[in-house]
Amino acid sequence: MARQILGGKQKSEVNSLSSVKPKSASALTKSQLEKILRQKRSPTYMEALHKLDAGGHVCGTDALNELLEVIKTELDDVVVTELLHGIVSKCYLGHPYEVHTIQTLGDILHHYKVGEAMPAALEKARAMAKHPSYEFIEVYSKYLVAVASNGSTALVNLEGEDSNG
Repeated sequence: MARQILGGKQKSEVNSLSSVKPKSASALTKSQLEKILRQKRSPTYMEALHKLDAGGHVCGTDALNELLEVIKTELDDVVVTELLHGIVSKCYLGHPYEVHTIQTLGDILHHYKVGEAMPAALEKARAMAKHPSYEFIEVYSKYLVAVASNGSTALVNLEGEDSNG
């Protein structure tokens, strides 16, 4: 059930954190990156991701492109294009589906069945995604960001330290 969603190389004109964008993720300091990742997620962003279970698995290209734009608008474009591996969420399509992912590498949406193997980068978020406290988990190269239903975030540093937003 894979669908291409994060296609195209369009750059978002909106940066919710600053008017000056770094040209690459390596230009971000650890503090700047963590500030971006800790920001509360907007209702628009939360709603866009909820649509995946409300028939979004069969939506057309336009809806998928809208989702991409919402993600890029919400998060710094550099963070999305260079650091975001994907988003993992509990799937409400019913048995046998357990979680679904939006993968930035390969630009696809996939609904995973119970026990079905996921890419290693996303597998580490599977258990958290099923936890009732979180709506979804954003998976980055060195962080997991658990997002609650009100948009608040908890940042997990995969290199050791945990910190909450």
